[in-house]
Amino acid sequence: MVDQILVGAAIGCLYALIAQGFALTFRTTHTMNFASGEIGAIGAFIAVGLAGAGALPAPVKLAVVAVVVALIGAALFAVLIRPFVTNDGHDARWLLVTVAMSLVAVDVLRNSQGTQHRPLGFAQLDGVFSLGFAQVPQQLALLAVVCLGLGVVIALVVTRTSLGVRMRAVAEDAETAGLVGIDSRRIGMLSYAIGSGAIAIGATLWTGYVGVFPDMGPLLLVPAFAGAVIGGLVSVWGALVGGILYGVADQLFTYWLGTAAGGVIGLLAVVAVLVLRPEGLFARRQEVKV
Repeated sequence: MVDQILVGAAIGCLYALIAQGFALTFRTTHTMNFASGEIGAIGAFIAVGLAGAGALPAPVKLAVVAVVVALIGAALFAVLIRPFVTNDGHDARWLLVTVAMSLVAVDVLRNSQGTQHRPLGFAQLDGVFSLGFAQVPQQLALLAVVCLGLGVVIALVVTRTSLGVRMRAVAEDAETAGLVGIDSRRIGMLSYAIGSGAIAIGATLWTGYVGVFPDMGPLLLVPAFAGAVIGGLVSVWGALVGGILYGVADQLFTYWLGTAAGGVIGLLAVVAVLVLRPEGLFARRQEVKV
């Protein structure tokens, strides 16, 4: 069972990174990118295209993937999401746009790349990493280290830097922030760029374990959103913890009850959190002044 906990925690680090992207954009723009899974898939296919560039080391290839996908994320916000951003978050057309984009991206990837699983071609580790009392595949260990490291860096940037202060200012009142020279459009684009680039790196490393395929998006989106809900949609630290918790719980329930029941119970846990503590386990309750 310890093996399942370690595997769940490793995959949960990927869910946590994507969940953090949800929290980052939600706290900044009151929107979320429900095409995040497909953003990760796009990054993975870009990585496959770079695999043949043998002169470039794997970290550089991952950096290129992150930059390209970050630009895609920023453009997605600026062109398709920004028109529906309101300070109170009541205009939900951004949700329809991002869901539609996810469906479009899946179709484009299927039609252009086929449905077969492809090997990533680089940044792949074979074998298992042994702790003596348990083992975890080396690729998942690499995934966990990179995703957790990126997640901690992003959380520190958001909570401990001047950029984080500007993000919070935009989240609380974009109009007032604009009066003191903070460009809410740029902040929104930056939050989407950071989240998308990080997701691309995590998803690419994950495909080193499962292969690259067009339909990977939903496999990442649902657990990541569940982790964001568990941790709290406005807490980047909470989303990080929530994603890992969901990954561990999903693996354990699957181990105990089978694949179908494991996934269902994990989602039921999310429903329980929404009913009992809607703001999430690790986010503070927010009061709305009228």
